[in-house]
Amino acid sequence: MLHIAIVEDTPSEAQRLESYIQRFSQEKGEALRHTRYENADAFLREYRSQYDIVFMDIEMPGVNGMDAARQLREKDPSVILIFVTHLSQYAINGYEVDALDYIVKPIGYPAFALKLKRAVTRRRGAREEEITLSTNTGPLRLRASALKYVEIYKHHIVYYTELGEYKAYGVLKDVEAVLPKAQFFRCGGSYIVNLRHVMAVSGMEVLVDGRAIPISRARKKELVAELNRYFSGGGPA
Repeated sequence: MLHIAIVEDTPSEAQRLESYIQRFSQEKGEALRHTRYENADAFLREYRSQYDIVFMDIEMPGVNGMDAARQLREKDPSVILIFVTHLSQYAINGYEVDALDYIVKPIGYPAFALKLKRAVTRRRGAREEEITLSTNTGPLRLRASALKYVEIYKHHIVYYTELGEYKAYGVLKDVEAVLPKAQFFRCGGSYIVNLRHVMAVSGMEVLVDGRAIPISRARKKELVAELNRYFSGGGPA
C-alpha cells in the first residue's frame, strides 16, 4: 500500500484530491491511503518519512509550498513531490526541490490520473532500491546506494551517507537486517561497507570514500569474492 499526503488549505480542493485518489484506487486496483493537512506547518511537524507521494499546494498561508518543499527535502530526499497551484509559473522552480510534476487548478480527473499513475510507477520502482534507517532524529529513508558505510562503537552507530552523517544507538546485527545482502558486507565487528563504494582492498584494509576500514582476517577472502561477484554483474547496478 502507498501512503499519500495532501497538503492543501482550501477544503474544496482538498476534497477534490481525496475523491480523485479514491477513484484512481478503484479504477486501477491500487492500494492507496491518504492523509490530509490544512497547512505545511502541521505536515512538516509530523513528517517522519511515512509518505510515498506528497501533493503540495504552493499558495498557502504561513509556510508556503515551495519553502515547505525545501524543508521536506532536508528530511526526505526521495519522497515523490507533486505541486498543486493556480499558476504554472509558480511551479517552474520545482527542479530545485526535485518535484516530479505539478497540477494546475482547477484540477480535472484525467490530468490528475496521468500524473498519479506516473508517481505510483516511479514509487513502485524506487522502493526496491530504498532502505529506512532508524536514527537519533527519527527514521531516515534513502536509496541504498547513498549509504557508503556504517560504523559502530559501544552501541553508538554512525551512518556515513551521501547526505551527511547520521547517528543512532543499537547493534550492528539489527542494521544488517535492513540492508540488502547483495550490496552490503560486514567487514568485522565494527563496520559494514557498501560494495558499490569500495575503491580498493589493500592488505587488511578496504578503502571506502577515502577512509581505510579494517577487515577481519576471517572475512577478507569472502569480501574479495563478494566484490568480484558484485562488479562482475552479480549485484545492483
